[in-house]
Amino acid sequence: VRRGEGYECYCFSAATGGTAHDSSDIGAFTFGPFVMNRKGPHLLNPAATHSHTSYVGSILDLYVDTTYTVGLYHVLRSKEHADAKVTLFMDYNNNHNYDAPDERVWTAYTSSSDWYITSSVKIPDVVISDVPTGMRLILNNNTGPNAASDDGCGAYTSGETIDFVVRFNHAWTAGVGSISNIENLMMYPNPSDGKFKV
Repeated sequence: VRRGEGYECYCFSAATGGTAHDSSDIGAFTFGPFVMNRKGPHLLNPAATHSHTSYVGSILDLYVDTTYTVGLYHVLRSKEHADAKVTLFMDYNNNHNYDAPDERVWTAYTSSSDWYITSSVKIPDVVISDVPTGMRLILNNNTGPNAASDDGCGAYTSGETIDFVVRFNHAWTAGVGSISNIENLMMYPNPSDGKFKV
């Protein structure tokens, strides 16, 4: 039994095909400031050996109402390309589930001519902020409807799941705009001990 913080304990998701059937991986992934790059070629990549990767040991801070660029580089151990379905989930309401379809925030497909895919994801203002929560990325060679890709949970034959911990923050305005039409403004006592009246 695995024990950990709630944000570390989501449903099982991994490629279970083993070395005989699982030859497809996420070679690189970017999400705003986060960059993961295993390097190597698209095909015949010896690094394409992962079924599940966890980054839950660190927290990626994201900001509400901010749009982030997302990029994924698909790699395979084989000498021929195999299309894959890519899905990204974020637990906006912090209930330790990926509630599809609302928390399935990106779906895309790789192809033999488009194996580096990009998009953008905007963090909505209706999230639970200031607490760690889950983000899951799945690359699955089953491009049809399937529970692992569509709901964020379950085993599949070939691909990779990567789990992250994110924290949604509000970017509060640091300054004050124009304050015209003020005739009398007083602040006292001056100097103060940190408590004052306006």
